[in-house]
Amino acid sequence: MIRLPNLIMLLCYLLCTGAIEACQSDGKNTTKEKLAGVKEPDPNSLDGSWVQVSLDQVPPWLAGKAKATSLRPRFRVWYFVNGQLTIEYKDRGWEVGRYQLINGKGYNEIDLNANSFDNPSTALNPGLKTGLLKGIYQVESDSLKLSLATRHNAPRPTRFLAKKGSNSLMFEFRRGAPLKNSSESAADLKKLQGTWRVTELREAGILRQKSKTWRWIIVGDQIKWMSGKSPRETPIFKLNANRNPKQIFMAHPNSNYQNLLVTGIYKLDDKNLELCLNLGAPGYKFEFKMPKEFSSTGSNTLVHVKLERETHGSPAVPFDISSEQLTAPQHHAKQIQGTWRIIDETRWGTKFPSTLELRPQVVVTADKIAFVYDKQQLVQQYRYSLDPSNEPGRIKLNELAFPQNKRINSRGGDSHLGIYLLSDKTLHLAFSRSNKKRPREFLPRKLSRTFVLERVVPAETSAGTGNLLQQRTADMTRSRKNLTRLGLATYEFFEVHKRLPSAAIVNKKGQSTLSWRVALLPYLGLADLHKQFKLDEPWNSPHNKALLSKMPDVYSPVGVKTKEPFQTFYQVFVGKGTPFESSQGLRLSSIKDGVSSTLLIVEAGEPVLWTKPVDLAFDPEKPLPKLGGLFQDRVHAVFLDASVRAIKQPFDESLFRLAITYDDLQPLDLKHLTQGK
Repeated sequence: MIRLPNLIMLLCYLLCTGAIEACQSDGKNTTKEKLAGVKEPDPNSLDGSWVQVSLDQVPPWLAGKAKATSLRPRFRVWYFVNGQLTIEYKDRGWEVGRYQLINGKGYNEIDLNANSFDNPSTALNPGLKTGLLKGIYQVESDSLKLSLATRHNAPRPTRFLAKKGSNSLMFEFRRGAPLKNSSESAADLKKLQGTWRVTELREAGILRQKSKTWRWIIVGDQIKWMSGKSPRETPIFKLNANRNPKQIFMAHPNSNYQNLLVTGIYKLDDKNLELCLNLGAPGYKFEFKMPKEFSSTGSNTLVHVKLERETHGSPAVPFDISSEQLTAPQHHAKQIQGTWRIIDETRWGTKFPSTLELRPQVVVTADKIAFVYDKQQLVQQYRYSLDPSNEPGRIKLNELAFPQNKRINSRGGDSHLGIYLLSDKTLHLAFSRSNKKRPREFLPRKLSRTFVLERVVPAETSAGTGNLLQQRTADMTRSRKNLTRLGLATYEFFEVHKRLPSAAIVNKKGQSTLSWRVALLPYLGLADLHKQFKLDEPWNSPHNKALLSKMPDVYSPVGVKTKEPFQTFYQVFVGKGTPFESSQGLRLSSIKDGVSSTLLIVEAGEPVLWTKPVDLAFDPEKPLPKLGGLFQDRVHAVFLDASVRAIKQPFDESLFRLAITYDDLQPLDLKHLTQGK
């Protein structure tokens, strides 16, 4: 006979080992929940989307009742992804927080960080202000059970059952649509490479007939949007294949297109590409809205584009060359020199006939451009300067006085602003009639003059490292593109988490472990590198410090060498009033000054190790930290709308302080800021 104490010990043992299983009663399955026996925590089993099907709770005011109450689910879908929990509500927006899986005493334990939620009182438990919610979970094929305590410091539930006095929540979920990983975005990016012909373009539902002459030439993450043989735009884009429909973001490193972040959706197969883009420029409030369907009807800011892959020959680009054959910016000053013949010209919207006998040749030297007739009669000459840091490049002509000129009474002094596109054999030029405005495209307009020139005599080439000034402009171009990519990655982070990244990743103990630069890795196409970091360990732990050498190119310094390897100049401002003042990340709706007037990332004066959570400290009462470590005369910065601006030094410090803060409600003159004092 087994004595009573021994029987109790045996029952406790059976309970702790999970030996009490489900039993059947009257032909129906009645489940007695396990206290233990669940497999070791496997984050991959929880990762994904889960659709809530039920919620049981015995709240304190019902503690005297014996049964739990089934509540109407307030949540629709929960997304568990690498420690980040995103909750989609049925009746309002999103809530984002953090979770951590813990090796429990035989069952799967989970902690939700209530501090990480924007509104914990509306997220999970009325009255909850701080602390951790302790719980357990169990994944079985396509179902998930989750039991959470409803109060900070409340004991962790011991079973998947809501009963009186337990103050616990019992959730049941079914597995939702699988989350796509970054490999699909990479596959789509690879599939997009090449030339696409626009077959249909509708703005606000209205068909644009001229669009059928347009081509998109996609190389890497850049689009050359061609109109005939002239480039219209060259945006940088980013894909997010994790959403349905898939999403695309575009931004322009060229300052001609400031304040324009394009958001859109796309679908793609081997031969066809379809997009719906929102071209709405940002206003005072955050107004970037993702299109919901492939239609532009009913909105003045939507464009619906259909494209078809070119199936014949080489890509259709200007001068019949691929975009890789365009002359590298650092070689423009040398390559533009030589003798050119005008093969196409428009003046103020009128095309000149190609048989015009008096059309001059154009001779370009190191610092001058001269127009020469067949009889060597000099018509006019200009001093010129190039700025290849933009796309298309910029050119400025200063007219020189030339009394021998029999055709024009030239006193000199006039300047002409233009743009150019240069290859080995062809040169495109466009100038505005006004000496104060620069054209943005190579199309014939009433107020512009365009040229297409063909090389007759090539410039002499010489060995060497090239002109340092031209190398500097190439470095500026690269830095602007780096900042554009970081701006797009930040925006994609917001699309996923509904908030900006915090300046530092914070572990369970409240310690800053790694920089925001690490948090952005998945949105820069570097999810595999991100997974190698131990986010709960400091940046200089033996494991994380070994990853310093894997610094991505987008963070690398351009044109300068740092004292230590693996340092970057790209930093954010931290402190009260900055977008990075919150350790949980700021919602864009909180940016009262407008996203186009608020700084995101700048070129700092001193570099830091790229994983180290150190940035520029901002204090309204103290001097600004040193800026402009890459270029002496300017600071490049990307704003919250992903636009990049060059701010000339010295700049107006009072205006710069307005750009750092996000809720001062003071008007900001961006033109005055960028022009410097």
